[in-house]
Amino acid sequence: MKIHGLLITASIFITSLVDAQPFEGLITYKIQYEVVEPNRTDLEIYKNMIPNEMKLFLKGPSSMLQFLGGMTEGILGDILYKTSDKVIYSIFPTTKTFTKTSIESLDHKSGKQLKAVKTDSIKSFSGIPCTKYVIKDTTEHTETALWCAKSINNPSSKIMGYFLESMTEISVAGIEGLPMKIEFYGKEFNLIIQSIGKEKKVIPATFFTVPKTYKLSKADPQLH
Repeated sequence: MKIHGLLITASIFITSLVDAQPFEGLITYKIQYEVVEPNRTDLEIYKNMIPNEMKLFLKGPSSMLQFLGGMTEGILGDILYKTSDKVIYSIFPTTKTFTKTSIESLDHKSGKQLKAVKTDSIKSFSGIPCTKYVIKDTTEHTETALWCAKSINNPSSKIMGYFLESMTEISVAGIEGLPMKIEFYGKEFNLIIQSIGKEKKVIPATFFTVPKTYKLSKADPQLH
C-alpha cells in the first residue's frame, strides 16, 4: 500500500475507532517515517513531505484531525467526521473549499480480509494502558501493530469499518478502543504514529463544523 493511502487510512482509523465513555479534548501524535528499501531516492524525497505531527480533537459524536508539517496538510486538509451527518469532510483553509463523502458511498472491498489478532501485551501511551493487536500480510510481507486504549471511546465509531476495509484488505472487526500507537513495517518503509500527549479540554461545538463561507469542491462526487 502506498504511503499516502496508508497515512489516510491510519488517520481515519484514529478518528474512528472511538464508544463507552466519551473523551473531550486533544490527543497529539508524532509521525515517524523510515525508508528501509535500498536505493529508493523517491521514498527519501517523499519522507520530507509527510507531516511530523497530527492533532486529534474529540467531542462526543465528532472528531477532527489536523496535520502539522510536510505537504500532507495541503493534500488531506483537516479531516472532520460527524456521526450525526454520516459524512467525512476534508476541509482546506488555504482555498476555503471542502469535500465530503457519505459513509454509504464507501464500498467494501471484496476478497481477502486481514484480521487483527488480539494479544496479551499491554503497554501505556500518554499514561493510558493499551492492548496490542497484530495484523500480518504474508503476501505483501507487512506487519501492523495497533496499541488501542479501550478507556477512550467516543460515538464516532463506525467510519473505520467502512473506510479502512474499503482502502485495504484489513478487517477491523474485534478491535476495541482508540489507537494510541500504530506501527507499520513493510518491505519499502516503516511508519509509526504514536501518541505523545493527551489533554482534557472543553472544545466548542462550532469547532466541528465547515465554515459557511467555504465552497464544496466541484471535483468531489455528489453524496448519495
